[in-house]
Amino acid sequence: MIKVLYLTCESLETDPIITSQVLKLINALNSKYSIQLVTVEDKKFINQNSHLKSHTFIQRKNPVLSIFKLTIWFFFNFNKYDIIHVRSYLPMFAVILPKLFFSKPVIFDMRGLMPYEFRLRAKTHSKFHKKIYYNFAFLLFYIFEYIFIQISTAIVVVSNPFSKYVKGKLLFKTPVFEIPTFTSFKNDVQAQKNTSFYPLFPELDATIFIYSGSLDIWQQFSNTIILFQAILEKIPDSKLLVLTRQIELANKLLSTKLPKNSYRVLSVLPNQVADILTLGDFGILLREPDPVNTVSAPIKFAEYLSAGLRIIISNGIGDASAQVSNNGLGFVIHGLDKQSFSTFVSTHIVELKIKSSLCFPEQAKSLLSSKYSLEQAALNYGYLYKQLILE
Repeated sequence: MIKVLYLTCESLETDPIITSQVLKLINALNSKYSIQLVTVEDKKFINQNSHLKSHTFIQRKNPVLSIFKLTIWFFFNFNKYDIIHVRSYLPMFAVILPKLFFSKPVIFDMRGLMPYEFRLRAKTHSKFHKKIYYNFAFLLFYIFEYIFIQISTAIVVVSNPFSKYVKGKLLFKTPVFEIPTFTSFKNDVQAQKNTSFYPLFPELDATIFIYSGSLDIWQQFSNTIILFQAILEKIPDSKLLVLTRQIELANKLLSTKLPKNSYRVLSVLPNQVADILTLGDFGILLREPDPVNTVSAPIKFAEYLSAGLRIIISNGIGDASAQVSNNGLGFVIHGLDKQSFSTFVSTHIVELKIKSSLCFPEQAKSLLSSKYSLEQAALNYGYLYKQLILE
């Protein structure tokens, strides 16, 4: 059986994406591959979960010390595995030296453009010392991104624009695989709307718009509020449902901009999100036109589709914006400003009043199964693993 080391500097305890993306993928592959997951955790969590035999825990220190410990661990364990699968940039620092001594195939699973994430934070942060820190991080990761790409045996990206970005940096004929983030939600476009799950709004006939996710800087939550203000002006009985862990901040931002009876903020368990999403009619997905977003494949896009939501998306988000436009899955907004939002609502006021129904385009189901399903992701990674072993 092929032995794979899956390495991430994210935390099983604190990063939900490890559960929703990594663990589910590993479980889907476990019948054919032996996969060891490495995560970085605090000491207490490691002691409580030492029984997990398919996991290796590296104790969390500051990033430099954690990478140093991981590098040392690699020298003693690198050769035990057939494939090294590295998720994102930070753990790639620990691969550089061992790669010089061991000829094992390394997959650089990039997930996003980390240098530009730091640059975006530098642009939006108000404190000068933070701007210096984030700009330095941008330069460091931008330089090492080039090195990581060159030393990798294969590279995984999440969209076609991302693939073009990477191929523009390659010196060698390194294969680039497009494998988007997936959804494992069982609610598909044929699922019944679960209107009894939560009594969220007394007005059952109101059109419900949903924002799901964090309030991080690239999520454009402030523009989501402005868009919904434009919707309320034309369709006064509309409702906004916000799903986020940052309940206090969301309520604070919403309370100064929207009427109290026009929105609800919820934080629910991961296994409840799919049912909650089915209550809505439109899923809102806005992003700034930045490299971080132009190469992305937001998980929420597939989750919205799985719940039968039509999508309101800004232009230039990975492959998703074009997929919405080409398949009739909702609306693409060109411009993130009040005037653009007002024009959009005025142009589509009739369609925005229509509640989501079970007569959802067949293209949505086809897109989910061919691009954004857990099963397809597992097939793609399995194919990649086999290719690397055969070479």
